[in-house]
Amino acid sequence: MSNGTNTETKKGFFDRAAMRSRVRSANVKLPEAAIGYLVGPFCGLLANCLFGSFLVEYFRKVLFAGDTTGGVETFLTIFPILSAILIVAGNLVAGQIIERTRTRAGKARPWILISAITVAVASVLMFIPLPEGTSKVFKMVWLAIAYNLFYSVAFPLYNTANSAMVPVSTRNGKQRGLLASFVNMATLGGAGAGSIVMPVVLGLLAGVFPLDGSDSIPGAQGYLVLFIVIAVITFLGCLVQYYFTRERVTEETMAQEAIKQQDKAGEQKAAPALSMGKQAKALFSDKFFIVVIIFYFLYQMAGGIKNGSMQSFTLALGNSWGIEASWAMSILGIVGAVPMAVAILFVAPLCNKFGKQIVVLIGMALGAAGGVLAGIFYENFYVVAVGVAIKCLGSAPAGYMILAMIADVLDHGEAKNGFRCDGLAMSIYSSIMIASSPIATGIVSGLLGAFGDVDGSTVSSIWIETVAYGHDLLRRRKISDQRQADHPRSPEGGSGSCGRRVDPARRAPAPRRGRVRPHGGRSAQRRAARPVRKEGPQLRRRRGKIPGQAGSQAAEGGSQKEEITGSSPKKRPGASPGLLPPRGGEGAFLPRNIFRRA
Repeated sequence: MSNGTNTETKKGFFDRAAMRSRVRSANVKLPEAAIGYLVGPFCGLLANCLFGSFLVEYFRKVLFAGDTTGGVETFLTIFPILSAILIVAGNLVAGQIIERTRTRAGKARPWILISAITVAVASVLMFIPLPEGTSKVFKMVWLAIAYNLFYSVAFPLYNTANSAMVPVSTRNGKQRGLLASFVNMATLGGAGAGSIVMPVVLGLLAGVFPLDGSDSIPGAQGYLVLFIVIAVITFLGCLVQYYFTRERVTEETMAQEAIKQQDKAGEQKAAPALSMGKQAKALFSDKFFIVVIIFYFLYQMAGGIKNGSMQSFTLALGNSWGIEASWAMSILGIVGAVPMAVAILFVAPLCNKFGKQIVVLIGMALGAAGGVLAGIFYENFYVVAVGVAIKCLGSAPAGYMILAMIADVLDHGEAKNGFRCDGLAMSIYSSIMIASSPIATGIVSGLLGAFGDVDGSTVSSIWIETVAYGHDLLRRRKISDQRQADHPRSPEGGSGSCGRRVDPARRAPAPRRGRVRPHGGRSAQRRAARPVRKEGPQLRRRRGKIPGQAGSQAAEGGSQKEEITGSSPKKRPGASPGLLPPRGGEGAFLPRNIFRRA
């Protein structure tokens, strides 16, 4: 509306009825969670999961077959690690693009729809057969271009948008924990497909498209056919994910921004975009975000090295085990996937009851123990299988809950700073997830070249992940002990206090009738629901509205209360209208909401 007259605004592409989400409910329901956060991400992430398991062998035995001289080995070790620079840059750019997107479909879902085409096309380029006699230099250049088109351009845009869907889907903690579990189960399912199903598929393709010197790996044409099928699956999965998801938090935030930006004439102005520096300062000044992201980096990097070396591990030790390499890889994939699939039924309830931190800590200890068992007795296939099963079971809580923990940190940052940093946070998350695969590929190639197939694959497949689990366990235990020493639990903190830890010396004075306890439970809620009493002179004097001794005591008590809550009763400028100002300043949602509740 302008100057009192109505003007028609041109509808955008995502304003059309055909582009609207099929989800209408205000709360997350099972069909949305199952289709939009399990089936869709599984298909969208499938190509990346398969790359992590099979690219090393494809590079060494198909693309550069017979040419693995010193120069090629050096290239295969260095170029994936150098590509990580472009991958991180691509993810940061993708995060800012998503953060600045404002459509009726939200800010992440439009890029999931676009990725249906870009990821599908980029996943095939690396496997286009080159003519015979092609020089090694041309192969290297082509591989570097195709590799980075997928990992630095197409996949960062999809993965950042996919990762951002959990924080922007709902503010309900339990529903968010369920969605995080489904998304990570889709990721783990893709990795399971790479280790269980794909070895058998490759064995079948090897019979149709044989490769000289190998009966378990097909030629270049076999890989091309396989990834054309994967591209079609990716395209369909992204479409399904787009139509069966909804960004409720984005809708709420956009509505609040529209109200804030209305001028006197009633016109709406676009909300100013937050600078990347301001977002980075908000994120990296939050120690909880730093703790969670370092934990995820070690977890993801170790898992990428394990997945990237699994095929080499089974090929190197299959003969000594007396089992064909493809079947050994499938069996190890099954014994690792079954415990993680069963764990999905118990992780969220256990985290709701005991807290994320204690469940993840116990899981890390169990995973480290399983890794030690498999690493010591690596020549015995049955002991290795038991160790892998224990290790995968122990890693399940961290794998399923990491997105929920990051989402809780983002909510904490919104209440603390007055704005959300979903785009930058998820681009960092996506950078770690994507960059871990090429870096792991380079590390595995280097270890195999330096120590040989048996020792190199054993170290990369078992021991690196085991050491990472032990490090994460000790680090999180140290952080937990330090936080408990700094913030002893308040005697008043039961279920009504949300687990906040408060210094007893700074507790609020005993509340009077009609005032709500700072850490009140049900009794405080009942008192707050009572009608407000009419203020007489005595009550006004108590509250400091009439000068006097009682008023000075009330003012003194009020200052104590402000010291505890860390914020004045007035609404803080810039705070989100949909959230209450945080109590306790930086520790508003700490530590239980971040580490202790699903």
